[in-house]
Amino acid sequence: IALAVRLASDSSTREDALSLYERALAMSRRVLGDTHPRTALVMNNLAAVLTDLENYPEAQSLLEQSLTIHEQIYGVKHPHLAYVLVNLAKVEMRTQEYSAAYKHFGRALIIREAAMGATDSRTIRALRGLVQALGQLTQQGDETAEYAALPYHTCLIALEAAAGRLGEDQKNLPGANMDPDRAAEKLHELTQKLEAELNRPALPPEEEA
Repeated sequence: IALAVRLASDSSTREDALSLYERALAMSRRVLGDTHPRTALVMNNLAAVLTDLENYPEAQSLLEQSLTIHEQIYGVKHPHLAYVLVNLAKVEMRTQEYSAAYKHFGRALIIREAAMGATDSRTIRALRGLVQALGQLTQQGDETAEYAALPYHTCLIALEAAAGRLGEDQKNLPGANMDPDRAAEKLHELTQKLEAELNRPALPPEEEA
């Protein structure tokens, strides 16, 4: 299994990688079982190739299976989940499922901010994805998303500035001159509120009169 995964990682084309990851997944399922963490990892890798090949339904199905396995093995807040959540959110962005992408980027951000801190590049990537999802929801006329996006975007700009990744055209944006420690504190506050929001039970549908 490990050899098949390594060969897939080294493949020169996506089609070769697809074939090798499919073989690795079949082997992992047969030898280790459907719910083994190695099987979940191969699912995640295969889904990434399928996403590149624009086979979004199959990629999404594999990622949802991988996420379920990760949650069963590690719990719902383990850093391993964040990789699957980000990959799932990326698929949802491509299929224009922006509300779902917002939730999955949000969960990844909560996990990474708590485990790795605000300034870690992986946390910033999750934050960037969340801001992009909110941006798409705003373009669809979601006023709540528009209101929510500004503080996240400000933190993102501040953290990107601290990492030296701002372009010249971004240096006058809100947050560009914010102290990075203050940005980290603000992001921590935001993720706490976001976690409460995502954990809030959905309201029951209104009954017709």
